[in-house]
Amino acid sequence: MAAAQGERTLVLATGARSEAAAARLHPGLDPVCLVEVGDFTGVALRRAARAGMRSVVFVGMAGKLAKLSAGVMMTHFHRSAVDTSLLAALAVEAGAPHPVVEAATATSTARHFLEACMLHSCL
Repeated sequence: MAAAQGERTLVLATGARSEAAAARLHPGLDPVCLVEVGDFTGVALRRAARAGMRSVVFVGMAGKLAKLSAGVMMTHFHRSAVDTSLLAALAVEAGAPHPVVEAATATSTARHFLEACMLHSCL
């Protein structure tokens, strides 16, 4: 619908909270450009590309973002796991303090890793 209306930017959100955050982050964007995709990010990205969208912004929780950064497009928590070694490598690359790098592989969820980042003022 957004492409049919001439829009070229799309914001994909994983759920209602992410969609509400996206709306706050992009207040001038036509509401038709805000799309809740759930766990089907890959499908949504392919359709956006076919429709000619020039820019796609993704808004989601830490675990979803971690999975997408690893190339996992089906982000449901039962279907895929967060690659904690990737989180650690990204933390090292970003110059994060040692406790944050350790937290990347010591945790079972990306949310806990995000909390470690916030605790050590990485964000």
